[in-house]
Amino acid sequence: MDLEQSKQSERSREEDHHKDGEVSTPTVSGIHEFTIVLEDVRGLTVEQVEQLYRRCKDATVGESDGVVRISFSRRGRTFADAVHRALSDLRNSGWRAARVELEELVSAAEVAERTGRSRESVRLLVAGRRGPGAFPAAVHTVGRFRLWRWPEVERWFASYEGRDPQVADHGPLVNAINLFLALRRQHGALPPAERREIEDWVMANDPAFIRGMRRADADLAAGRTTSLNQHSRWRARAGRRKSSTPRRRPATRTR
Repeated sequence: MDLEQSKQSERSREEDHHKDGEVSTPTVSGIHEFTIVLEDVRGLTVEQVEQLYRRCKDATVGESDGVVRISFSRRGRTFADAVHRALSDLRNSGWRAARVELEELVSAAEVAERTGRSRESVRLLVAGRRGPGAFPAAVHTVGRFRLWRWPEVERWFASYEGRDPQVADHGPLVNAINLFLALRRQHGALPPAERREIEDWVMANDPAFIRGMRRADADLAAGRTTSLNQHSRWRARAGRRKSSTPRRRPATRTR
């Protein structure tokens, strides 16, 4: 799929957006932005893109070096709700997600633009020659440019300027979702004997999680939808059962 075809598909999608509703509709209107990388997909045909847009009218498809990324601007009660529904829509369209990404890395120039400061001001703040110091450490370097996680930078500026942060940090949640996706992918790729060994090991430590994984695999094979946060509920229920088990009182001796 070339760039012109992608633009035409997006224009068609925007026109259809006013005619049809989304397949999955949230209860309130918070908009959350994130990107999902598809698993084992090396490019999409125009027909596949049109199929995706019919189900996900809030998606934009991009492809780089054979890796397909689908960016969402999705409404949802929470960030987790928006991601879970997007993953479900992709699965129901016949694709599986490799990971979720947040476009939250910013350069010094982008920090200056977002905060309304000059690049020189940001450079001095980063170097600790202005302000309170302890500017967040860069997490990545591309060529000679350093990149920072925007939620960490925003929290630093909020503290420096004496105001509340204006952005939520979804990094821990995305890490947890990606760990789940990786576990399911690797678990399914293991030979049956090794899979049973892993299940036995995890069962001894967290039986509710394995039962949830088996149920999710069965739902996936049957074409049923299982939300990722069901696993946390299974684990929570197991914890409640364990904590609610009455303890035996030690026997008292009678004199």
